[in-house]
Parts: sequence; C-alpha cells; structure tokens
Amino acid sequence: MGRRESSTSHGHTPTVKQSSNDMNMGTPVMFFPESWQNQPSRQGQESAGAGIRFLGKIEEEEMMIQQSMDMNIGFSGMNDTVWQVEERRQHSSGSRYVTLKGKLGHPGESTVRNWFKIERMSKGNPIYRIVYCPNVCESCYVVCGRVGILNEDGNRWLSVSEHREFPFVFVRAHTN
Repeated sequence: MGRRESSTSHGHTPTVKQSSNDMNMGTPVMFFPESWQNQPSRQGQESAGAGIRFLGKIEEEEMMIQQSMDMNIGFSGMNDTVWQVEERRQHSSGSRYVTLKGKLGHPGESTVRNWFKIERMSKGNPIYRIVYCPNVCESCYVVCGRVGILNEDGNRWLSVSEHREFPFVFVRAHTN
C-alpha cells in the first residue's frame, strides 16, 4: 500500500492519501512514536490520533511522496492551514516551534518556513523523522533541524532543533 497524491479542488496542490490501487484513494495517514509498533496493547488504537496530510509542491495530477522532498504538513480537516516554524524570541530558550500558522502551497521566500521533509532513519526499519530544511527558496538563509518534542514549562511542544527528533511510523488512519 503506497502513499499517493491527488489534486485538491482548491487548485493544483496535491494531497497525500493512502491507496492500494489507482481507483481507491484510501484514508489519510497518521504517525505514531516509533515505540508504538512494539507495544501490542496499543495496536487497534489507531483511530485515537489526528490524521496527517502531506502536501507536495509539484503541480502534477498524481505523484508519489518521496523521502526528502519539500512538502507542507497539516492535520486532516484543517483545510489550507499547515505547519510552520516560528521562532519565539521572548522565551530564553530561543526555541523554534512548529505552529499551525502556515499557508498551503506557494513555495518561495514568503512560505519558506512552511516546508518540511520526511526522512527514513534506517534502511532496515520503516522508521521516519520529519526535518525542516526546505529547498523552496534558493536566496533564503535557513537553519535546518529535526522536528522533535520539547518539554518546556510543563508543556510539550513540537520544535525544530539539531538535538531532538521524534522517530515515528506511519499508520493508516481509520475513518467512520
């Protein structure tokens, strides 16, 4: 079963959906911590998370999402809102956070903070990570990093850094 993109009704930006063949576009994917696949008590709880959409920048009718390609990431049901890297200078940590303030598509200088990549961590296991290191703007200066979980002031945030990462596996999202 692969992940495929299909055009949305809002233009030519493709949406990733799982499919077993060209006629069945399937359901959205979710991702869980890498440790999830080794915990039998969690299996069958796939519907507890939010569906994730991976949206490529290439304006073709259909294509496969590939590792290390620039893409927007958003949650199912949130339409044109996608992840964005935001620096919070008011906090002493100088951390970069992943927010839901990004806008879908339009690769370039104004959206460079909205583009992420999926990388496989090991050839032997289907374990992945998300990185922020976009190639959508050649003139932009970007400090690359990996998306991970930051524990700060009693809260957990998705953040971008060189020191943290969030290994995950893909799981098909169940819809009713």
